[in-house]
Amino acid sequence: MLNKSYAYWKMSYEQTEVNSLASECFEMEFSDTDAIQLNNVMSILNSEGEQLKPYNVTIKNICDNDIKYQVNIETLNNKDKLADKYITAKVNYEENKVLTTYPETTGIIENHSKAYKVYEGHLKKDQVMSIDVRMWMGEEVELYETVDGVKVDKSKEIMNKEFQSKVTIEAEIDNQEGEYTEEILHGTDPVLGEGLIPVIIGENGKVTRADTTKKWYNYANSEWANAVILADDKQDPGIGNPIPEDDIESYFVWIPKYSYQLWDLGLYEGLTSIDESKVHTIPIKFGTTDTKDSVKGECTTPMTEDGKQGKSGDSGECKVGDFMTHPAFISFEVNGLWIGKFETGYKDAQSKAEAEDVTNTNKIVTEEIVIKPNVYSWRNINMSNAFENSIKYQTILDSHLMKNTEWGAVAYLSHSKYGKYTVEKGNTEIMLNNSGNYVTGYAAKSFPKADYLNYKDYEDVNPESDNTYSYNYNNPNSVVASTTGNYTGIYDMSGGAEEYMMSIEISEDSQYIVGMDSERNSGYNGLLQYYGGAFTPKADGIDFPSTKKEYYDVYNYGTSENNYTRRILGDATGELGPFAKRENTYQSQWINSWYFSAAWFLGIARPIITRGGYYTFGNENNIFAFINSAGENTNQSTYRIVLAPKS
Repeated sequence: MLNKSYAYWKMSYEQTEVNSLASECFEMEFSDTDAIQLNNVMSILNSEGEQLKPYNVTIKNICDNDIKYQVNIETLNNKDKLADKYITAKVNYEENKVLTTYPETTGIIENHSKAYKVYEGHLKKDQVMSIDVRMWMGEEVELYETVDGVKVDKSKEIMNKEFQSKVTIEAEIDNQEGEYTEEILHGTDPVLGEGLIPVIIGENGKVTRADTTKKWYNYANSEWANAVILADDKQDPGIGNPIPEDDIESYFVWIPKYSYQLWDLGLYEGLTSIDESKVHTIPIKFGTTDTKDSVKGECTTPMTEDGKQGKSGDSGECKVGDFMTHPAFISFEVNGLWIGKFETGYKDAQSKAEAEDVTNTNKIVTEEIVIKPNVYSWRNINMSNAFENSIKYQTILDSHLMKNTEWGAVAYLSHSKYGKYTVEKGNTEIMLNNSGNYVTGYAAKSFPKADYLNYKDYEDVNPESDNTYSYNYNNPNSVVASTTGNYTGIYDMSGGAEEYMMSIEISEDSQYIVGMDSERNSGYNGLLQYYGGAFTPKADGIDFPSTKKEYYDVYNYGTSENNYTRRILGDATGELGPFAKRENTYQSQWINSWYFSAAWFLGIARPIITRGGYYTFGNENNIFAFINSAGENTNQSTYRIVLAPKS
C-alpha cells in the first residue's frame, strides 16, 4: 500500500545558464527545456512520475575519436534540505531508481552534497545523444516506521523541505569500440546493416532509439533485439529519442545463430497417434561456429551437395541427443538473421480489400512494403511475386522471402528458455491473431475452439481498435501473441494470414514442381501436377531462382502428404511427430504432437509450404502449424521478409 505524504514540499532543478563545453573535437550543449520545478507536491506513484515532463540535455560528438561520457546528478547543500533518499529518478528508458541507490561518484560542482552516476554511454563521430531526466518524490516514501514495536512519525523529515540538484556531464576520448554484447550469445550479437536503426520497444509498443553501448537486448531474459528501417524522408532521431510510428517503415527482430539438441529425427511415414510427451523446452547453444564433431555429441546438417535433404532413414552423422547447427544460418553464412516482426503489409491499403488487390498480384512494388503493427497484411499475392518483392526490398541487407527452415529457427528459439513458452516457465502457446480484417499485431483474448467450422470467436476489426475478442498491438495484453511474451518478440506467427515459405518440392528427376494447374500455381515455370495426374509443363511464368540456392529450401518428391520423412531437420515439420488424424465438422485434419497443430506436408498438386495457419483455423493454428499449398494468389495468404546482413 502506498503511504502518501501530506506534507508540502518543493523540488527544484536549476540551471543558472545554458551549460556548454567545447574543445577541438567534442561539443556538448544543454537543450533549452525548462528546469524541473515541482512545487507543493506529495509522493506519487512511480508510474505517474515516469510521465512527468523531463529536463533534456543533448550531447553531440564532433570528434574523429569515440567518446565515452557519464551523466551525474549532483545534489546541492541548502537550508532545510530534503534528504536524497526521498527522491526517485529516471533517465531515458532505464528503470527508475531511488537516487541513493545509484553509485556515488566524484562531483565537479563546488559545495555539492552528493554526486550520483545515473547514466553512461559511448558516442561515435557525429552521433547525437538525447538524455531525459525526471525526478519526483516516489511511492517508496513512508511517513511512519515501526521501531521496537513503536510507531515513529517521520513526517518532519519531509515537511517543508527543499531539494535542489544539477546535472553534470563528464566526457573523454575512448578508443574502445564499447558496443554492448551479451556473453551467452558467444559472438552472435546483432549485426546492424546499413539503414537498420537499433531500438528499444517499451510499454504500449513505444519505440526509442537505442544506445548500442548499453544493454538494449537481453536474450537470457527473453528480450530479443529489435531494429527498424525508417521511412524515406525520416532521419535518425538520435540516441534516447522516441521514434514516432509514422516515421517507421518496417520492424525486424534478431535471431542469433545457434545449434539445438535433436530430440526426434522426424522419420514418420504416415499417421499413427500423437504423443504430447514430445513437447519440451528445446536446448539451445548460441555460437558462431558450425557443429561438426559427432564425438562430442555434435553433428553436421545432413544435406546432399545439391542442397536436398537426405532421403528416408539417411540421418548423416546426426542422432538424437546431438547438438546441430540450425541450417537457417548455414546457407547465408551469417551469425544471425533479422526476421520481419510482423506479416508484410501493404502501405497504402485503407481496407483489407485494398490489401488484396488482384492488380498487384504480379507487380514489383517494393515502395508499398511496410512491416509494422496495425496495417493490413498484403494478401492475394502468389509465391513468386512475394519472392521478387522481398528480394528487391533491401538488396544491401540481403532481403528475401522467408524460408521454411528460417521459420523453424524462430519456432525453436521461441520454445527454448530464451523464448515465450517453455515447460519450466509454464507459459502457454503463442496466442492467435484473430483479426478478420487481417490486421497485423493482434492477439485473441482466449484460445479458439477445436472445431474451426463452428469457431466464431474471431474479430472483424479495423486498425488500432480493441473489441470483444481481441487486443490491439498497442494494448500491453497483446504480448501473449509474441514469440517472447513481451514486446521484443515476433508477431503474427499464429493466425492472421497463412504465410508462404520459399520452399519447393522437386520431381524425381529434380525439376521444380510449381503448382497443380494453370490457375493454381506459384507463378514459376516448372512442372504442374493435378491430384494423381501426369506432370505438365508451365512456361508462361518466371524462371525459378535456381542459381540462388541460399534463398530456398528443396524437398524431395513424394506422393503422400503425410510422409514426413522428407523433412529438413530444423524446419519444424517432421521433428514435431508423431502425427495423427482428427475428425471435426469440416473435414479430417492432420495434426502433430506439438499442441495439436495442423500438419499437412508437401504432396501431389500442393508443392509449397505455408506456416502459421489463418485466423479462422481454430486451435490447429500455431507457430508449429504447417499446411501445403499450390502457391497461388489467395485472399488468405501473405508473406514475411527476412534480412541476412553479413558481419
